[in-house]
Amino acid sequence: MKVCDRQFTMSVLLFAMSAAVFLAGLYVLARRTGLAGIVVLLGTAAAFLLWFYRGKRPDLPPEGHSARWISGD
Repeated sequence: MKVCDRQFTMSVLLFAMSAAVFLAGLYVLARRTGLAGIVVLLGTAAAFLLWFYRGKRPDLPPEGHSARWISGD
């Protein structure tokens, strides 16, 4: 049994390359648009995170109700 096979190595390299390209793209975009672009990027990310984590979640019970129904007891 190999510790690190070829498919795993290729997957890690592909992920590293795509992450580097993405981060380089963000850097170039921020450099070209200046402070306003950075503020818009961070504001968009913050708005998405607020929407995602503050929204109603179907896997949780409504506020004020017990979560016993989730466990199946």
